[in-house]
Amino acid sequence: MGRKRIPTSPASPFYGYPADVIAEWCGVSVGTAEHYKAGRRKPPTPVLRLFRLYRDEKVLGREWEGHRVIGEKLFGPDGKFVKPSHIVLQGLLWQALADANSKRYHELLEKAANQT
Repeated sequence: MGRKRIPTSPASPFYGYPADVIAEWCGVSVGTAEHYKAGRRKPPTPVLRLFRLYRDEKVLGREWEGHRVIGEKLFGPDGKFVKPSHIVLQGLLWQALADANSKRYHELLEKAANQT
């Protein structure tokens, strides 16, 4: 028969998000996420904070695995601080490679895509 589904209130922080996404972001089962959505169970404060971090796009995705944000600084997998200027310079480097040697640029892009 299954559980009766109660629509999520627009006032809920989970409104508009599927239970499987809530479960993944919050580290809970899909059943627990469904309870949170339906208002049958009140999520603990740390769960709400974690959900809001993901919702507000303040959590790095899987492609950033190994990187850490400490305070307002980003550290690479090697533990070194990544300055905003490094990221800008990397973009400029890719742009220069594209202009200088289109074939090599596409080879490097393909290689980078296969490493993730």
